[in-house]
Amino acid sequence: MNRKEENFINTIGNRLGILRGVLVGAIIITSCIVVYFFLAFDTVGYNQFGLNHNDITQEIEDKVYERGFYHTGIFNHFIKFPKTVQTMNGTS
Repeated sequence: MNRKEENFINTIGNRLGILRGVLVGAIIITSCIVVYFFLAFDTVGYNQFGLNHNDITQEIEDKVYERGFYHTGIFNHFIKFPKTVQTMNGTS
């Protein structure tokens, strides 16, 4: 094998290494985005109200959320309550 062929093979090897690194980076970034979307969004159902609860500070936001799909943040989730009112009578 002559010098030109060796240089050509080394150049192809370097380009494949760079391409492999870019591909691995793209897979890692895509995975992080997918995990973020699973953790940062929450839903409130049709017959529900939701209160946004922060898991770190243990605080509840003052706003009441009705049905829908919301961005809550990574460490937040909805505490859900039914919209229907149920009265209970203690007498028999």
